Amino acid sequence: MCIRDSKGKKGANGATKELELVFGYWAFLFIVWGLYRFLFRLPEELEEGILKPFILLGPLFWLVGAKDNRPIFPSLGFSRKNILSSCYWGICLGAILTFEGLLINYLKYGSFSFISTPYESTGAFLVAFGLSFVTAFCEEVAFRGFMLNRLAETLKEKKLSTLLTSFCFTLIPFPAAFFVYHYPFPQIVIYFFLIFLASLVAGFSFFKNKNVLAPILVHFFWWWPIILFR
Repeated sequence: MCIRDSKGKKGANGATKELELVFGYWAFLFIVWGLYRFLFRLPEELEEGILKPFILLGPLFWLVGAKDNRPIFPSLGFSRKNILSSCYWGICLGAILTFEGLLINYLKYGSFSFISTPYESTGAFLVAFGLSFVTAFCEEVAFRGFMLNRLAETLKEKKLSTLLTSFCFTLIPFPAAFFVYHYPFPQIVIYFFLIFLASLVAGFSFFKNKNVLAPILVHFFWWWPIILFR
């Protein structure tokens, strides 16, 4: 009986530490990224191409390798398995979310309303294309590869883990919505509903394929209508 209690306490302590690691990382992202959005504004190329990978992935790789003592890439959902399946699900689900975004834009404006963008030249379009992929890569590795993966492993409940991860993921853009884009309240509600829904879909694709490539593609294809149809 004592042996069981000892193992149970050890397991409970391990789960607590794992949850502290996960939510501590999320709190770090929320505070640091939120403060940055409140205090500074750099060109998008620097923000998404350099600053975001540094803030999201730098501490994460250190946490996984040094604190968690695990192999970095396999434990973050990178796998050679199910690559074709991940591409299929990622592209198909991303296309559905893209259609949903376009439909909401049409219902909002009564037509497809493009924003004026600097993406008219081929070079600028390719830069935006690359930045979108970098953003999708960083955020999905952080939230699906790490946070969702660890929560599901610790809580033993995929649905609850997906909801918790999606809620945390949805809170991250709050500073940008208020301080950068200055969205009115109705637009904020729609914006965060879309983010939460996309996060749920990304979580489903991650568990379906056991590969972080699928949610990266879902995120990438979902983000384009938000860029082009604000």
